[in-house]
Amino acid sequence: MYKPLDAVVAITYHCNARCVMCNIWRKKDHQMLDAEIYQKLSPSLRYINLTGGEPFLRSDLLEIYKRIQAAAPQAQIIFSTNGLLTDHILEILKKIMVLNHKVGVRVSIDGIGDFHSSLRGIPRAFEKATATLEGLKQIGVKNLGIGHTLMDANTSETPKVYRLAKELGVEFSLALAQNSEHYFEKLDNKIEKIDELKQNLEFLVRHELKSFAPKRWGRAFFEYGAYQFVAKNKRVLPDGAGIDSCFISPKGDVYPSDYINEIMGNLKENTLDAIWRSEKASAIRDRIKREKPIDAWMICTLRGSFVKNRWKVLGWAIKNKLKLYSGRPILE
Repeated sequence: MYKPLDAVVAITYHCNARCVMCNIWRKKDHQMLDAEIYQKLSPSLRYINLTGGEPFLRSDLLEIYKRIQAAAPQAQIIFSTNGLLTDHILEILKKIMVLNHKVGVRVSIDGIGDFHSSLRGIPRAFEKATATLEGLKQIGVKNLGIGHTLMDANTSETPKVYRLAKELGVEFSLALAQNSEHYFEKLDNKIEKIDELKQNLEFLVRHELKSFAPKRWGRAFFEYGAYQFVAKNKRVLPDGAGIDSCFISPKGDVYPSDYINEIMGNLKENTLDAIWRSEKASAIRDRIKREKPIDAWMICTLRGSFVKNRWKVLGWAIKNKLKLYSGRPILE
């Protein structure tokens, strides 16, 4: 039986940034679920990304968090934020850490200094984001990292942001700029500078493989998969959209992912478990399995696949660690 294990939950489309790779901030529909509806999430969930828009713009965020934690007590909950509201974010996180000291936060940084600010469309966005990271460290958030969106405009910035993450002592998470009709409302994101992409992903892969931490080997494999996806239109692991992962919009619509525009059900009408077992969800799932869409390469629809294929990932890591010492390229 299929179960939802991974969910991206957008709790608002309100946003205080003006990012070049995303049109969420242009949305006019701002319907939002009441906090208690999030009690309908599934206890089978093991990973929940609370996002937006900007999630910290919800005035009832603490109540939403309490409802989600009660509904999915075994889930790792991570906030994705642009980090612009430093003082407010710190205030809310202090309260959330009383409930769960393992809560995670990823702050978006796509370049260094004014470069990041220009991509996010907000003056001093970089300074605000780094201040938020420093503040979260000071209040004791351990599961803390930078979320970096890679696109043609910033491929050369990727190694710099990676080094910043290491200097700050936080995690580094990579995402490709994606297209989505119903979420980002953006269909023209492209990565065409393949040589630059290869060079900078090679940098990431080699640095992650130097580690003795298997988690970082998994990140190297994800980055290798990102190159294969962009450069060769090839998927090195099967996608879990609609099978073990989903996207939930602010008004409760449940999609297989943020890039597959088919609604499986709505949380106002049913629990997530009931939606997952429905005939409509089954039909969508069967179509996805049959057609094998290659629309995106993103960790939120791949996490389950990494677990199922862990020996493949480990074998790849061991094989390619050997290349580090011979000077041979890993991305070919």
